[in-house]
Amino acid sequence: QTIYTILKNEHRGVKRMIKDSMRKKSSGKLPKIFDELNSHMEGEEQYFYPVLKEKEMNGVVIEAFEQHKIIRTIMGDLGKLDGDDEDFLPKTKVLFDMISNHARKEEKEIFPKAKKLIEKDYEKEIADNYLNFKEAFFQ
Repeated sequence: QTIYTILKNEHRGVKRMIKDSMRKKSSGKLPKIFDELNSHMEGEEQYFYPVLKEKEMNGVVIEAFEQHKIIRTIMGDLGKLDGDDEDFLPKTKVLFDMISNHARKEEKEIFPKAKKLIEKDYEKEIADNYLNFKEAFFQ
């Protein structure tokens, strides 16, 4: 598995969980969604984005960090709500849209550039470090 496949699969998984939460109008899965998002964002910030910076992709890294800040803010707001609160669905939709836009940018723009700049062995190392971080995060 490459770092790109791992991140792409995580994007899909969290979007599915959020859609399910919106469909059921339930905040019950939010802790799991937030854990997935936090571990994903922290892992990217510690293991993937620094490599992009090394490869002189600073602009996309700064933008990604800013998107992560917004996602964390929305999560903070959502964490205070129940599924039957009138703000729940609109805020959940905004979270879904932010994640969708962020994932699309990574998958369509950042990953293809990174694949050209990062050596295969280094990609493997990034993936291994990322997966080790994720495992430790959930222990």
